[in-house]
Amino acid sequence: MFALLLLLSTAPTARAHTSSLTRIHAAVVTNRLEITFELNQADLLQVVLNAGADKLRFRTPDEFAEHTRTIAQHIIAGTRVLLDGQPAPAATTADWPPERPELATKDAAGVLQPAVIPLTLNFPLPAAARVLELSFRLYDVGNFDATFALHFYRSEGGDARQFLLSRGQTARVELPATAAPGSPTNRASPNPPARETAAENPTGLLHFVAAGVEHIIPSGLDHILFVLGLFFLSPRLKPLLLQVTAFTIAHSLTLALSVFGIVKLSPAIVEPIIALSITVVAVENLFAREVKPWRWAAVFVFGLFHGLGFASLIQDAGLPASQRLPALLGFNLGVEIGQLAVVLAAFAATAWCQQRPWYFQRVTVPVSVAIAGAGIVWTIQRIFF
Repeated sequence: MFALLLLLSTAPTARAHTSSLTRIHAAVVTNRLEITFELNQADLLQVVLNAGADKLRFRTPDEFAEHTRTIAQHIIAGTRVLLDGQPAPAATTADWPPERPELATKDAAGVLQPAVIPLTLNFPLPAAARVLELSFRLYDVGNFDATFALHFYRSEGGDARQFLLSRGQTARVELPATAAPGSPTNRASPNPPARETAAENPTGLLHFVAAGVEHIIPSGLDHILFVLGLFFLSPRLKPLLLQVTAFTIAHSLTLALSVFGIVKLSPAIVEPIIALSITVVAVENLFAREVKPWRWAAVFVFGLFHGLGFASLIQDAGLPASQRLPALLGFNLGVEIGQLAVVLAAFAATAWCQQRPWYFQRVTVPVSVAIAGAGIVWTIQRIFF
């Protein structure tokens, strides 16, 4: 009963927007640095404006206009730009707030989705500056898993860099020296490229491993409940491994196909099915005492949709083709580590009573009812709200 009340009490919270990726474009233009944010409306509404867990976009331009000052202040406060170790002041550009903001757009399936809102900040860039450091804490609250895909450009010399940052992580770029006209340095290399070391660019394998783990723990409560649903049908090792293997193969397949652009499905379809899958496996736990072959097939099918849900972070990062494979491998490994941690925690919590005659009635039944209830709530929310 305690597990039932606990899980149902967290159901509305679990539906809240707890993870997000924000694209950021930083461009060196003559004597200034322009940073343009592609702001997600759900982030702004739920985290910045506290508008409610299920509000994903502004309904009217007037509603948006009421909050443009607050939004700009929040973005400025959460953006840290250091030039040679000294903070640089920020100012919004003249096009903020936008006169006619596009608040909704249709995806490939024709489903209406919230549109990103662009906001550009200007920073003075002295010619003598040599080291540029960028970090972002736009959504520094609770367990919100904020990730930032930073694209750095320098028009002179055609330099471009990619960074994937968690909140508070720093992207560091060494700027070229500006030689005096006619000097040997200027003649030999008028536009030397900006330099960065591998350690300064947190887009490597380990970063994506960490992102995969965080996508499960603590941000992926729906995926956690699905794995627990698999566990509570039969905590014995062999049946559990067969289910987890089917799930892993399936979500790895669609994760790869989605990352490389071969398969794409609207979140409006994927997210309700993920929620429904939680209910299905939990309800079966109430009537079955062992894993049947059809269960493996169902887990595999549902795993295909979970993989499409996992892919959103890597897709939205806009990574070049050369970085997609390490991102895919690292992220998938992180997801598996997160799932394994969930299973081990469940084993540790129930090992003392798994062989007791009352285990099914006092543990499996109430926990499965709670998981099914959470799945039903999320399914309804994701379809109608």
